[in-house]
Amino acid sequence: MDNDWDRLGNTSFWGGLIRHYFFRHPTKSDSPKDDNQGNEKLISATIVKANPYLTKAKIKVGDYQEFKWGDSSIKISVMDIVNEPFKTIAGEQQALGVELGVDSGGGLVYGGNCTKEFGVNKYKAPQIFSNFEEPYSLYFFHTGEKYCKLFRVLVEHINPRSEEVTLNIFFFKT
Repeated sequence: MDNDWDRLGNTSFWGGLIRHYFFRHPTKSDSPKDDNQGNEKLISATIVKANPYLTKAKIKVGDYQEFKWGDSSIKISVMDIVNEPFKTIAGEQQALGVELGVDSGGGLVYGGNCTKEFGVNKYKAPQIFSNFEEPYSLYFFHTGEKYCKLFRVLVEHINPRSEEVTLNIFFFKT
């Protein structure tokens, strides 16, 4: 059965994982601990913590934001705003996008089908045009016998006049 969801490379794994952990009621063990779990403002970003997993950050072009995540950190750089053709679920369209760099401490970051890789952990990502997050996201995950770690960032809004970008960032760790 070929539909937009399947064509864009999404799997039931992602949907199930996000539904299970994001849309259920957080338990005490899901809440961030006080030791190094908070996000630290390093530059001029505006940070809004929507829930224990979801953070929205408004970052100016040329700036970066580093987020503490347990015993590690993730640095997201907004390098430039671009206007070029991007693949979307409606086909290829001219659209605003953002050049993002993600430093995950040595691991690789992957981009959804609507993003364009232009270097190691560097992607051009359009503003999200639908409810399907994975094609527009940069992400990585690690799993083990006793843990799961998932990171996802997508471009929620681009303001070319003020050169500010609103990023929607999802952190999950068991």
